Amino acid sequence: MRTLFKNWWTILIEGILLIILSVIIFNNPNTVLTTLAVWLGLIILVGGITGIISFLLTSKASRQNSFLITSLIIAIIGGAMIANSSTTERVITIMFGITVAALGAGVISDSWNAKGKWNNWWITFILGIVALIVGVSSIFQTTSGAQTISLLMGISVLSSGLGMIIIAFVKRNVELVIKNALKK
Repeated sequence: MRTLFKNWWTILIEGILLIILSVIIFNNPNTVLTTLAVWLGLIILVGGITGIISFLLTSKASRQNSFLITSLIIAIIGGAMIANSSTTERVITIMFGITVAALGAGVISDSWNAKGKWNNWWITFILGIVALIVGVSSIFQTTSGAQTISLLMGISVLSSGLGMIIIAFVKRNVELVIKNALKK
């Protein structure tokens, strides 16, 4: 049990660092998407290289040439994503826009169908319209899409940081309660 409640302050520091990171994200929305594009390209490149290495380490009798070709293509795509990060950013933003627009359309449809069954159907209907507008805007105006992605990432990191700070103090208080109970 000692290990469970040890070092609550490390969680507190992680939470504070996440909040600082969220401030950086909010202040640099364009850099965030560029960084995301490069990291995504790097992950895909490493996946392709790993596949090539795996192919080379496999016995000749078990090797499949299609696996090598696929791994080479994946590595080339990853390298191209890194080399052309602005194109990768646009693709990410467009895919984000398509996803959000599709979700918005689904929410609009579902809320309209719930019109007679639920008094507050119009709330989700309006949220669906907002999502549809954000999605379509992200598809055709990649700059606004990039800012939306950065905003959502910033909110996510900020809420994670706040959550970790709360968990740190809860953990500390639980530790104190248990210590006091064991002393009695």
